[in-house]
Amino acid sequence: SAGDMIVGRYVSGLPFEEPGFAVLPPFIADIDDFIRRAIDLCFSNLPSRLIRTGSFLLASLVYHHDFLIRTLNNIHLLRRNARFGN
Repeated sequence: SAGDMIVGRYVSGLPFEEPGFAVLPPFIADIDDFIRRAIDLCFSNLPSRLIRTGSFLLASLVYHHDFLIRTLNNIHLLRRNARFGN
């Protein structure tokens, strides 16, 4: 619940009174065939029942791409993901 999230942030010392606390993570609103193919390419072993989870993962990788490229070394496993090939 929302109360648990606030308590968790408070106990861990994270800010909870800032507007950014209520910001949604990156997400893909509509999962069309193009997005399904991209999810299959990046997460080939993902069960079909987790397609929505895959869309959140893909959106996060796309959103954080530049940061991840700067931060992860060239041999990091995530750099082997198809998303980083192009």
